[in-house]
This record gives sequence, structure tokens and C-alpha cells, in this order.
Amino acid sequence: MEDEALLPSLVKVGLLCLVAERHIGEPLARRNSFCSQNGSAVYSVMRITARRTLREFWERHPETEQTLRAWYHDAQGAIWKSPADVKRKYANASILGQNRVVFNIKGNRCRLVAAINYAYQICYIRFVGTHEEYDRINAEHRCKIR
Repeated sequence: MEDEALLPSLVKVGLLCLVAERHIGEPLARRNSFCSQNGSAVYSVMRITARRTLREFWERHPETEQTLRAWYHDAQGAIWKSPADVKRKYANASILGQNRVVFNIKGNRCRLVAAINYAYQICYIRFVGTHEEYDRINAEHRCKIR
């Protein structure tokens, strides 16, 4: 099913969605959830946390602002149910353990590490940095520069 193609015809969460959620039994991130007009299908689009991390990075590296804003916009509207969905959109992304994904930004000059909770449709931005800074972190566990 083409989930993204259905989004324009979907409505914000309402009574039908709550009924559908109980029937389907899947968790929803209510703020960004949608259901079909008749309540037979429930969709959650990705919620991104730590946008400030992106903003702070592009303030230090203004040449990355447009690219990071574009990534944020794409990710926010995404419906990723598994790492395979991420790879379909971002073929160059690297899938790590613990549901972490490394996105190449600005022609691989920068890296963005995100932890994605697919069930709840939440994307936690764990790290944004230059390629050199990325080489100094352990992206799979901690995302602090050594």
C-alpha cells in the first residue's frame, strides 16, 4: 500500500481513529496520527525530537542549513515502519544497531545520527556533526565527541 499517497485524503485523529487504534492494537503518536475517512486505516507520521540540535549546527555551519531543513521536512512527513523504509528513501543511509540510522548530509560532508522508534513514529536526533566529528564518536551507543 502506498501510505504516503493516501495522506492528503486523511483527517487528523478523531473518534474513528481511536476506535481503529483499539481495533488494530498498534501504538500511536497521537499528535501526528491520521486515519482514513472511514476509520479503517491508521497512519502516524514521524515526530522529530531535538530540532534545536539541527539549528545549533547550521548556525555554526550555515552552508548546511538548507540541506538540514530539507531532511527535517522529509523526515517529519515520513512513515517509516522499519529500517527498510528508511533505506528506500535514503539509499546512502547506514543502518546501525539499536535502531540508529546515520544520514549523510551535504554530500557526505556532515553526518546526522538518529535513533528511530518505528512503533511510535519518533525520531530522536542524537548527533549532527562534520565527518571528522563523526569519526570521533561511537554512533551505535553514545553520540558524544571524545
